[in-house]
Amino acid sequence: MDELESIEFRPPSSGVDGAFASISWRTGHMSDWELVLGEKKYSTHRAILARASEVLAAGMNASYSSSCTDLTSLLPPVTHSIFELVLEEIYEGGCVADDTQLIFLFAVADVLGMKGLFDSTLSKIKERIHMMATSFLQDVHQLPQTESLRRVAAAARNCVARDFGRHCSPEAGLWQLPEEDVVAVLGSEDLAAREDEVFDFLLGYLEAGQGSTLSSSPSKEADLWRNCRLARAPCPHWSLKSAADNLVCTVVVVVIVVVVVIVVVVVCLWLLSMLVGTLVSSSLA
Repeated sequence: MDELESIEFRPPSSGVDGAFASISWRTGHMSDWELVLGEKKYSTHRAILARASEVLAAGMNASYSSSCTDLTSLLPPVTHSIFELVLEEIYEGGCVADDTQLIFLFAVADVLGMKGLFDSTLSKIKERIHMMATSFLQDVHQLPQTESLRRVAAAARNCVARDFGRHCSPEAGLWQLPEEDVVAVLGSEDLAAREDEVFDFLLGYLEAGQGSTLSSSPSKEADLWRNCRLARAPCPHWSLKSAADNLVCTVVVVVIVVVVVIVVVVVCLWLLSMLVGTLVSSSLA
């Protein structure tokens, strides 16, 4: 038995283990599949890609004579810059991404059918959405809309509605969002905001640049004001200009009423003086 105790493993001299350890999309060692994304080409490995992505696996069946997949038209242009993070996830797992990249990684995972990356990014989105709701909405608007992204956007809007006070300041991201997001937030059942907060926000939102994009569309501006009770009026279109016009009209009406009252009082006094004069003349006669 002593002879067995002295037996030790000796690595093969061929260096096979070292060869497998060096398999990476960065080196292209033993590559058998090429991914093309715009002007970039990545030397990858068919088995590794197919295991990670259902879509890539479907493009690697025996009926395809080429050993290349062009993703340029499949992935949105805004996601091209983070694609190497996707490759890191495929080869090494646990890619490190910051908050500004989460939505784009999530979108790529959704398009390519990468369940592992989809689940991990969705989990991080859930953790960060309360703090990053408006930023996530801005990112979603840069991407083609899918059911998954629409649900993320809906969740982000609800987060904004529930914490409206933090998002309604000029420095907050809500001011940079398009009117459909603002309408959805203000119309949410979860909206936690005072009416004066909503009113002040809408005035600032329309003045700060969004108003210029809405001025040519009274119906869109009306949709915004319809969610503010303080601004509800018989006229279908409420804006700063119309408010000023209403004030001018009110002043004019008040002036006219005052003038009419003065004229009536003067006429009444004149008639009264005539009546008194007549009575005095009659009594003297």
